[in-house]
Amino acid sequence: MKIVQHAQGAPEVEDTSGRCTLQFKDDQLASTCQTASGTVTSTYRYRIARPGFYSATMTGSTYKTDLIGSTREYEYHVDGDRLATATDLQTTVAGAPTVTVRVETEAERTACVR
Repeated sequence: MKIVQHAQGAPEVEDTSGRCTLQFKDDQLASTCQTASGTVTSTYRYRIARPGFYSATMTGSTYKTDLIGSTREYEYHVDGDRLATATDLQTTVAGAPTVTVRVETEAERTACVR
């Protein structure tokens, strides 16, 4: 999985380490990343909002518990076994300058190992 973060006035940040995975099942998805501090997992319930867009509501997280219940819209494109997504994030920290951060991902389907 490749993750690219773009922020106004800041250099692009790219992670191609493969430390993160997405798992889709029915109307749920799980994002799991291996970090220096351990495993971080966030779970979501999602639905297709319109062609090329889905909305995802966070239902659980081992990291950002303050975001549980929040909903974000993602643009997506599927090409064979490849999934590309993009979403725009904005800070909600009081007093912080309004900065838009765009996060783009590219993932390839792989068989689940059980």
